[in-house]
Amino acid sequence: YLGCVLQARKEPKVQEFGRLWQQEGGKVNSLLGLHATPERAALINGFAAHYLDFDDVQANFRGHPSAVIYSALLAIAPPSSQVRQVLQAFIAGVELAGKLGLALNPDHTVQGWHSTATIGTIAATGALCNLDNASVDQT
Repeated sequence: YLGCVLQARKEPKVQEFGRLWQQEGGKVNSLLGLHATPERAALINGFAAHYLDFDDVQANFRGHPSAVIYSALLAIAPPSSQVRQVLQAFIAGVELAGKLGLALNPDHTVQGWHSTATIGTIAATGALCNLDNASVDQT
């Protein structure tokens, strides 16, 4: 994930996208070094991570889970979060992505849906809920 972002941040279109979505006064830095709200930082990071498509692929998911899940986690995780907590939340998100992908694919992909955008959003939400120790009702 980080390798993808670090390589993509040099790309003119990624820099242009980041500048478009940055927000002065935002408390969260994107991985491109831009200030943004958490939502915008997740978007900027996700765009950069997915731009070159060098990242991971999960077979059942048929997409790139890290681009969505890590982007959301890094934008939301408080500085006091331990690496173990973030990794545990990431794993929970990838597991959710795989289970949803197994249930929905191949029809989902054959119909033209891109799992990174569709299932990935749900998986990222699951990862954020895991990081926040949300209850079933909160989730």
